Amino acid sequence: MDAFLLSRLQFALNISFHILFPTITMAMGWFLFYFKLRSNISGHPVWMRMYRFWVRVFALSFALGVVSGVTMSFQFGTNWPGFMEKVGNVAGPLLGYEVLTAFFLEATFLGIMLFGIRRVPNWLHTASTLIVALGTTTSAFWILALNSWMQTPTGFAIEPMLRNGVPWIVEGEPVYRAVLTDFFGALLNPSSANRITHVWVGAATMGAFFVLSISSYWILRKRHLAVATRSFGLALILGSIGTIGAMLTGDANARMVAVHQPVKLAAMEVTQAIISHLSANSANGLMGNWIKARSLGVENGVDYKHTGSIDSIKIDLIQELLEDGFIPIVPNIGWNTSGKPYNISS
Repeated sequence: MDAFLLSRLQFALNISFHILFPTITMAMGWFLFYFKLRSNISGHPVWMRMYRFWVRVFALSFALGVVSGVTMSFQFGTNWPGFMEKVGNVAGPLLGYEVLTAFFLEATFLGIMLFGIRRVPNWLHTASTLIVALGTTTSAFWILALNSWMQTPTGFAIEPMLRNGVPWIVEGEPVYRAVLTDFFGALLNPSSANRITHVWVGAATMGAFFVLSISSYWILRKRHLAVATRSFGLALILGSIGTIGAMLTGDANARMVAVHQPVKLAAMEVTQAIISHLSANSANGLMGNWIKARSLGVENGVDYKHTGSIDSIKIDLIQELLEDGFIPIVPNIGWNTSGKPYNISS
Protein backbone atom coordinates (compact mmCIF):
# COMPACT_ATOMS: atom_id res chain seq x y z
CA MET A 1 0.00 0.00 0.00
CA ASP A 2 1.28 3.47 -0.89
CA ALA A 3 1.18 6.61 1.23
CA PHE A 4 -1.89 7.90 -0.61
CA LEU A 5 -3.98 4.83 0.23
CA LEU A 6 -2.73 4.79 3.83
CA SER A 7 -3.63 8.48 4.20
CA ARG A 8 -7.14 7.81 2.92
CA LEU A 9 -7.52 4.80 5.21
CA GLN A 10 -6.33 6.67 8.28
CA PHE A 11 -8.59 9.63 7.62
CA ALA A 12 -11.58 7.38 6.86
CA LEU A 13 -11.15 5.43 10.11
CA ASN A 14 -10.72 8.64 12.10
CA ILE A 15 -13.75 10.42 10.67
CA SER A 16 -15.92 7.28 10.91
CA PHE A 17 -15.14 7.08 14.63
CA HIS A 18 -15.38 10.84 15.22
CA ILE A 19 -18.77 11.42 13.60
CA LEU A 20 -20.51 9.15 16.11
CA PHE A 21 -19.94 11.56 18.97
CA PRO A 22 -20.84 14.97 17.46
CA THR A 23 -24.12 13.50 16.21
CA ILE A 24 -24.93 12.21 19.70
CA THR A 25 -24.01 15.49 21.40
CA MET A 26 -26.05 17.54 18.91
CA ALA A 27 -29.20 15.66 19.85
CA MET A 28 -28.36 15.27 23.53
CA GLY A 29 -27.79 19.01 23.91
CA TRP A 30 -31.39 19.74 22.94
CA PHE A 31 -32.67 16.87 25.08
CA LEU A 32 -30.90 18.42 28.08
CA PHE A 33 -32.28 21.87 27.35
CA TYR A 34 -35.79 20.42 27.17
CA PHE A 35 -35.31 18.58 30.46
CA LYS A 36 -34.05 21.77 32.13
CA LEU A 37 -36.97 23.81 30.83
CA ARG A 38 -39.48 21.23 32.04
CA SER A 39 -37.79 21.21 35.42
CA ASN A 40 -37.99 25.01 35.66
CA ILE A 41 -41.63 25.14 34.54
CA SER A 42 -43.11 22.17 36.41
CA GLY A 43 -40.78 21.93 39.39
CA HIS A 44 -41.16 18.14 39.31
CA PRO A 45 -37.94 16.53 40.56
CA VAL A 46 -37.98 13.78 37.92
CA TRP A 47 -36.96 16.27 35.19
CA MET A 48 -33.88 17.33 37.12
CA ARG A 49 -33.04 13.66 37.71
CA MET A 50 -33.27 13.13 33.98
CA TYR A 51 -31.04 16.13 33.40
CA ARG A 52 -28.40 14.93 35.85
CA PHE A 53 -28.44 11.42 34.39
CA TRP A 54 -28.07 12.39 30.75
CA VAL A 55 -25.63 15.27 31.24
CA ARG A 56 -22.98 12.72 32.25
CA VAL A 57 -23.53 10.82 29.00
CA PHE A 58 -23.38 14.09 27.10
CA ALA A 59 -20.08 15.08 28.74
CA LEU A 60 -18.48 11.73 27.88
CA SER A 61 -19.62 11.96 24.25
CA PHE A 62 -18.42 15.54 24.02
CA ALA A 63 -14.97 14.61 25.36
CA LEU A 64 -14.58 11.74 22.91
CA GLY A 65 -15.71 13.97 20.06
CA VAL A 66 -13.14 16.64 20.94
CA VAL A 67 -10.26 14.17 21.24
CA SER A 68 -11.03 12.42 17.95
CA GLY A 69 -11.74 15.75 16.25
CA VAL A 70 -8.38 17.25 17.22
CA THR A 71 -6.49 14.38 15.59
CA MET A 72 -8.64 14.71 12.48
CA SER A 73 -7.97 18.45 12.18
CA PHE A 74 -4.23 17.74 12.22
CA GLN A 75 -4.72 15.24 9.41
CA PHE A 76 -5.94 18.01 7.11
CA GLY A 77 -2.36 19.20 7.08
CA THR A 78 -0.42 15.96 7.55
CA ASN A 79 -2.40 13.81 5.10
CA TRP A 80 -3.54 16.39 2.55
CA PRO A 81 -0.95 19.20 2.59
CA GLY A 82 -1.14 19.80 -1.15
CA PHE A 83 -4.90 20.12 -1.13
CA MET A 84 -4.97 22.42 1.90
CA GLU A 85 -2.25 24.57 0.35
CA LYS A 86 -4.50 25.07 -2.68
CA VAL A 87 -7.78 25.72 -0.80
CA GLY A 88 -6.52 26.91 2.59
CA ASN A 89 -7.68 30.47 1.91
CA VAL A 90 -11.26 29.17 1.78
CA ALA A 91 -11.07 26.26 4.24
CA GLY A 92 -9.17 28.19 6.91
CA PRO A 93 -11.93 30.66 7.89
CA LEU A 94 -14.63 27.99 7.95
CA LEU A 95 -12.51 25.64 10.09
CA GLY A 96 -11.59 28.59 12.30
CA TYR A 97 -15.21 29.41 13.04
CA GLU A 98 -15.86 25.74 13.76
CA VAL A 99 -13.09 25.80 16.36
CA LEU A 100 -14.50 28.97 17.92
CA THR A 101 -17.98 27.50 18.32
CA ALA A 102 -16.87 23.97 19.26
CA PHE A 103 -13.87 24.47 21.52
CA PHE A 104 -14.35 27.94 22.94
CA LEU A 105 -18.11 28.43 23.16
CA GLU A 106 -19.15 24.88 24.02
CA ALA A 107 -16.25 24.12 26.35
CA THR A 108 -16.77 27.31 28.35
CA PHE A 109 -20.46 26.85 28.96
CA LEU A 110 -20.16 23.07 29.31
CA GLY A 111 -18.19 23.77 32.50
CA ILE A 112 -21.12 25.79 33.85
CA MET A 113 -23.51 23.01 32.83
CA LEU A 114 -21.54 20.32 34.64
CA PHE A 115 -20.23 22.12 37.71
CA GLY A 116 -22.34 25.24 38.14
CA ILE A 117 -25.78 23.83 38.83
CA ARG A 118 -25.55 24.89 42.52
CA ARG A 119 -23.00 27.69 42.01
CA VAL A 120 -24.72 29.99 39.51
CA PRO A 121 -28.28 31.35 39.24
CA ASN A 122 -30.79 28.98 37.68
CA TRP A 123 -31.37 31.27 34.69
CA LEU A 124 -27.64 31.27 33.92
CA HIS A 125 -27.44 27.49 34.15
CA THR A 126 -30.43 27.16 31.80
CA ALA A 127 -28.91 29.69 29.39
CA SER A 128 -25.62 27.76 29.47
CA THR A 129 -27.43 24.57 28.51
CA LEU A 130 -29.07 26.39 25.59
CA ILE A 131 -25.75 27.90 24.46
CA VAL A 132 -24.07 24.47 24.49
CA ALA A 133 -26.93 23.01 22.43
CA LEU A 134 -26.65 25.89 19.96
CA GLY A 135 -22.87 25.50 19.92
CA THR A 136 -22.94 21.83 18.97
CA THR A 137 -25.46 22.52 16.21
CA THR A 138 -23.56 25.55 14.89
CA SER A 139 -20.29 23.64 14.98
CA ALA A 140 -21.75 21.12 12.56
CA PHE A 141 -22.95 23.98 10.35
CA TRP A 142 -19.42 25.29 9.76
CA ILE A 143 -17.77 21.97 9.03
CA LEU A 144 -20.60 20.92 6.73
CA ALA A 145 -20.43 24.24 4.92
CA LEU A 146 -16.79 23.46 4.13
CA ASN A 147 -17.66 19.90 3.09
CA SER A 148 -20.39 21.25 0.82
CA TRP A 149 -18.04 23.83 -0.67
CA MET A 150 -15.66 21.00 -1.59
CA GLN A 151 -18.55 19.43 -3.55
CA THR A 152 -20.12 22.54 -5.10
CA PRO A 153 -17.57 25.38 -4.75
CA THR A 154 -18.69 28.99 -5.15
CA GLY A 155 -17.51 32.38 -3.91
CA PHE A 156 -13.87 31.95 -4.89
CA ALA A 157 -11.40 32.77 -7.64
CA ILE A 158 -8.33 30.96 -8.98
CA GLU A 159 -5.21 33.07 -8.64
CA PRO A 160 -1.47 32.42 -8.98
CA MET A 161 0.30 31.49 -5.77
CA LEU A 162 3.02 34.01 -4.92
CA ARG A 163 6.42 33.48 -3.32
CA ASN A 164 8.26 36.68 -2.33
CA GLY A 165 5.83 38.69 -4.41
CA VAL A 166 6.33 36.76 -7.65
CA PRO A 167 4.38 33.79 -9.10
CA TRP A 168 5.53 30.44 -7.77
CA ILE A 169 6.78 28.27 -10.64
CA VAL A 170 7.03 24.46 -10.36
CA GLU A 171 8.43 22.47 -13.30
CA GLY A 172 7.97 25.46 -15.54
CA GLU A 173 4.29 25.95 -14.66
CA PRO A 174 2.77 28.50 -12.26
CA VAL A 175 0.99 27.12 -9.19
CA TYR A 176 -2.57 28.31 -8.61
CA ARG A 177 -4.77 28.40 -5.51
CA ALA A 178 -8.36 29.13 -4.59
CA VAL A 179 -8.87 32.57 -3.04
CA LEU A 180 -12.04 33.50 -1.15
CA THR A 181 -13.87 36.36 -2.87
CA ASP A 182 -17.38 36.05 -1.41
CA PHE A 183 -17.59 34.64 2.13
CA PHE A 184 -21.35 34.17 2.13
CA GLY A 185 -21.24 32.84 -1.41
CA ALA A 186 -18.86 30.11 -0.27
CA LEU A 187 -20.82 29.51 2.94
CA LEU A 188 -24.18 29.23 1.21
CA ASN A 189 -23.03 27.22 -1.79
CA PRO A 190 -25.63 25.24 -3.80
CA SER A 191 -25.39 22.05 -1.70
CA SER A 192 -24.85 23.43 1.81
CA ALA A 193 -28.52 23.74 2.81
CA ASN A 194 -29.31 20.16 1.77
CA ARG A 195 -26.27 18.63 3.43
CA ILE A 196 -26.56 20.59 6.67
CA THR A 197 -30.27 19.84 7.03
CA HIS A 198 -29.71 16.15 6.36
CA VAL A 199 -26.97 15.88 8.98
CA TRP A 200 -29.01 17.81 11.56
CA VAL A 201 -31.97 15.51 11.03
CA GLY A 202 -29.71 12.47 11.03
CA ALA A 203 -28.10 13.62 14.29
CA ALA A 204 -31.51 14.01 15.91
CA THR A 205 -32.44 10.51 14.76
CA MET A 206 -29.20 8.93 15.97
CA GLY A 207 -29.38 10.74 19.31
CA ALA A 208 -32.97 9.60 19.76
CA PHE A 209 -32.10 5.94 19.15
CA PHE A 210 -29.09 6.29 21.43
CA VAL A 211 -31.37 7.47 24.24
CA LEU A 212 -33.85 4.73 23.33
CA SER A 213 -31.20 2.02 23.66
CA ILE A 214 -29.99 3.13 27.10
CA SER A 215 -33.54 3.73 28.35
CA SER A 216 -34.59 0.28 27.12
CA TYR A 217 -31.72 -1.29 29.05
CA TRP A 218 -32.79 0.32 32.31
CA ILE A 219 -36.45 -0.52 31.73
CA LEU A 220 -35.55 -4.17 31.17
CA ARG A 221 -33.45 -4.09 34.34
CA LYS A 222 -36.37 -2.38 36.16
CA ARG A 223 -34.09 0.37 37.42
CA HIS A 224 -34.34 4.18 37.12
CA LEU A 225 -37.84 3.63 35.75
CA ALA A 226 -39.05 7.22 36.24
CA VAL A 227 -36.14 8.55 34.20
CA ALA A 228 -36.00 5.69 31.70
CA THR A 229 -39.70 5.58 30.78
CA ARG A 230 -39.96 9.32 30.19
CA SER A 231 -36.72 9.36 28.21
CA PHE A 232 -37.91 6.37 26.18
CA GLY A 233 -41.19 8.08 25.26
CA LEU A 234 -39.57 11.34 24.18
CA ALA A 235 -36.84 9.57 22.20
CA LEU A 236 -39.39 7.34 20.47
CA ILE A 237 -41.31 10.37 19.22
CA LEU A 238 -38.16 12.16 18.03
CA GLY A 239 -36.74 9.00 16.48
CA SER A 240 -39.94 8.33 14.53
CA ILE A 241 -40.07 11.88 13.18
CA GLY A 242 -36.33 11.89 12.49
CA THR A 243 -36.45 8.64 10.53
CA ILE A 244 -39.01 10.09 8.14
CA GLY A 245 -37.11 13.36 7.99
CA ALA A 246 -33.86 11.57 7.18
CA MET A 247 -35.49 9.82 4.23
CA LEU A 248 -36.92 13.08 2.91
CA THR A 249 -33.70 15.07 3.30
CA GLY A 250 -31.70 12.17 1.87
CA ASP A 251 -33.90 12.15 -1.20
CA ALA A 252 -33.47 15.93 -1.50
CA ASN A 253 -29.70 15.42 -1.36
CA ALA A 254 -29.78 12.90 -4.18
CA ARG A 255 -31.86 15.28 -6.29
CA MET A 256 -29.39 18.06 -5.53
CA VAL A 257 -26.49 15.84 -6.68
CA ALA A 258 -28.37 15.14 -9.90
CA VAL A 259 -28.57 18.88 -10.60
CA HIS A 260 -25.16 20.09 -9.47
CA GLN A 261 -23.00 16.93 -9.76
CA PRO A 262 -24.49 14.80 -12.54
CA VAL A 263 -21.20 13.00 -13.25
CA LYS A 264 -20.93 12.01 -9.59
CA LEU A 265 -24.48 10.63 -9.60
CA ALA A 266 -23.75 8.71 -12.80
CA ALA A 267 -20.66 7.16 -11.19
CA MET A 268 -22.71 6.17 -8.12
CA GLU A 269 -25.38 4.54 -10.27
CA VAL A 270 -22.82 2.72 -12.42
CA THR A 271 -21.06 1.43 -9.31
CA GLN A 272 -24.32 0.15 -7.88
CA ALA A 273 -25.25 -1.51 -11.18
CA ILE A 274 -21.85 -3.21 -11.41
CA ILE A 275 -21.97 -4.48 -7.84
CA SER A 276 -25.52 -5.78 -8.27
CA HIS A 277 -24.57 -7.56 -11.47
CA LEU A 278 -21.49 -9.16 -9.90
CA SER A 279 -23.47 -10.26 -6.86
CA ALA A 280 -26.19 -11.82 -8.99
CA ASN A 281 -23.56 -13.85 -10.85
CA SER A 282 -21.56 -14.80 -7.72
CA ALA A 283 -18.52 -12.96 -9.09
CA ASN A 284 -15.83 -11.27 -7.01
CA GLY A 285 -15.18 -7.62 -7.75
CA LEU A 286 -12.67 -5.29 -6.16
CA MET A 287 -12.58 -1.49 -6.39
CA GLY A 288 -9.37 0.47 -6.34
CA ASN A 289 -7.29 3.22 -7.86
CA TRP A 290 -6.02 1.06 -10.69
CA ILE A 291 -5.74 4.07 -12.94
CA LYS A 292 -4.00 7.26 -11.85
CA ALA A 293 -5.35 10.27 -13.66
CA ARG A 294 -5.79 13.95 -13.10
CA SER A 295 -7.85 16.83 -14.32
CA LEU A 296 -5.88 19.54 -16.06
CA GLY A 297 -7.55 22.29 -14.04
CA VAL A 298 -6.12 25.72 -14.68
CA GLU A 299 -2.94 26.03 -16.73
CA ASN A 300 -1.47 29.34 -17.87
CA GLY A 301 -4.63 31.07 -16.74
CA VAL A 302 -6.89 28.81 -18.84
CA ASP A 303 -9.55 26.77 -17.02
CA TYR A 304 -9.77 23.39 -18.75
CA LYS A 305 -12.83 22.44 -16.65
CA HIS A 306 -13.56 18.70 -17.16
CA THR A 307 -10.58 17.96 -19.37
CA GLY A 308 -8.20 15.38 -17.90
CA SER A 309 -5.44 12.98 -18.76
CA ILE A 310 -4.20 9.58 -17.60
CA ASP A 311 -0.84 9.50 -15.84
CA SER A 312 -0.43 5.75 -15.33
CA ILE A 313 -2.26 2.41 -15.33
CA LYS A 314 -1.28 -0.29 -12.83
CA ILE A 315 -1.22 -3.06 -15.41
CA ASP A 316 0.71 -5.54 -13.25
CA LEU A 317 -1.70 -5.16 -10.33
CA ILE A 318 -4.73 -5.50 -12.59
CA GLN A 319 -3.23 -8.64 -14.15
CA GLU A 320 -2.58 -10.11 -10.69
CA LEU A 321 -6.19 -9.47 -9.65
CA LEU A 322 -7.50 -11.14 -12.79
CA GLU A 323 -5.30 -14.18 -12.18
CA ASP A 324 -6.64 -14.44 -8.62
CA GLY A 325 -10.23 -14.46 -9.90
CA PHE A 326 -11.12 -10.86 -9.08
CA ILE A 327 -12.70 -8.36 -11.44
CA PRO A 328 -11.11 -4.91 -10.99
CA ILE A 329 -13.81 -2.24 -10.85
CA VAL A 330 -12.98 1.28 -12.02
CA PRO A 331 -16.18 3.24 -11.37
CA ASN A 332 -14.65 6.70 -11.29
CA ILE A 333 -13.35 7.12 -14.81
CA GLY A 334 -15.00 9.95 -16.71
CA TRP A 335 -14.69 11.10 -20.31
CA ASN A 336 -14.02 14.63 -21.44
CA THR A 337 -15.40 16.27 -24.55
CA SER A 338 -12.44 15.15 -26.66
CA GLY A 339 -12.89 11.52 -25.63
CA LYS A 340 -10.02 11.19 -23.18
CA PRO A 341 -10.76 9.21 -20.00
CA TYR A 342 -9.70 10.52 -16.62
CA ASN A 343 -10.18 9.70 -12.94
CA ILE A 344 -12.88 11.97 -11.56
CA SER A 345 -11.88 11.63 -7.91
CA SER A 346 -8.30 12.61 -8.71
